[in-house]
Amino acid sequence: MAVEPGRLYPVRIECPSLYPPEGHPAYDGWEPLEIDSFKRWVKIDFNGQTVLIDSRRSNEASPGTMQVGRDRGGIYGRRFAGTISQVRRAGWSRPEGDLGGAGDFGVVAALAHTPASNNQPLLSAGMPGSAEIVGLGMNDPDHYTFVHESWGIGLAQSRPFAVPPGRLVSFRVRLGPALHLDEASPLAILGRAVVFWEGGAPVWWHRTNHTLGPDPPITLMSNAIGSSAMAAQFQGRLVSARRMPVATAWHAGPFAALAMELGGRGSASEPLLATGLTGHADTLAIDWMADGGARLLYDHWGHGLRASGTMDWPDSAIRRVRLEMPSLPRLGASHEPAEHEGRLKVTVDGTVVWDATVPFYDAPPDSLSVGRNASGCSTAGPELRCVVLDLRQE
Repeated sequence: MAVEPGRLYPVRIECPSLYPPEGHPAYDGWEPLEIDSFKRWVKIDFNGQTVLIDSRRSNEASPGTMQVGRDRGGIYGRRFAGTISQVRRAGWSRPEGDLGGAGDFGVVAALAHTPASNNQPLLSAGMPGSAEIVGLGMNDPDHYTFVHESWGIGLAQSRPFAVPPGRLVSFRVRLGPALHLDEASPLAILGRAVVFWEGGAPVWWHRTNHTLGPDPPITLMSNAIGSSAMAAQFQGRLVSARRMPVATAWHAGPFAALAMELGGRGSASEPLLATGLTGHADTLAIDWMADGGARLLYDHWGHGLRASGTMDWPDSAIRRVRLEMPSLPRLGASHEPAEHEGRLKVTVDGTVVWDATVPFYDAPPDSLSVGRNASGCSTAGPELRCVVLDLRQE
């Protein structure tokens, strides 16, 4: 570091020995990972720039042994040769915030410069043998990736992202099986996804593979499931963590349209939205085409298949889709599957891609399914395999 004689430089030092030892009453109610993130973290800022940051242990020390500008041991000289002024101790707070919600997690963390392991755990759900875990990968000090492992399936990894100045990252993460969603609800499709957001925008998403039951064990910043692809614990510092409330609620009964955010692609033909029971069902599906395109299919049970035109749908894209099926505003209107005609309208990223008059059946509200072929329609496979990032009624 270049310095000029006589110039004042602000310095900020974080190191484990400045904090109380483990077991101190100051940590009452803290989780072990919170204490550990304080007690193995060194960070030095010089003139507003981080010049040293790493995960490492240090010796415990009592407040009375702290010296500023002096070293009785004399290893680096007995006194600082310049002038030290305005010495103060900054406040500190518990890293974890409110984790009582049932939705996504908001995490702020500082990244170690030389982690001992490439993949570090952020969030896991489930038990050994049936679990999902997400983390951060660090193949070099200046880049990180998002990683996701489904037990017994393998590891998926995002593209590299640049580590920001100060090595502080902030993101929202969804581990779908941790959302406590009712499998019978149309919202259950949200539980099939891993999604990371940075700055409010989704930056990586992946499909999960396990249905973990109604209340799987959830662990933050620790490899509680024993994944061989992850370190035992997160090796940076947890600055803050909180759990958000579930952002979406489903209201049974008629409504006008369904809005969805879809990430990536599936394969063959897959269901988007369906109403009605076997023999009297209407299914809107998406047909993934080999050239990177897609088209929409409408199946009115007992009648010929209808198809939209072809549209581009790259695997890296997020599409905002709005579906208007004529059966939606008539959900529960009749106890019999009476047949009518109405308007089908689909917009993708604000552009109308299909607008047609189609036949439909009256259907009970609990027959509606999203991303599942509940009626057994022959047009589509059993489930939507692209990632559903958001889902709401309009």
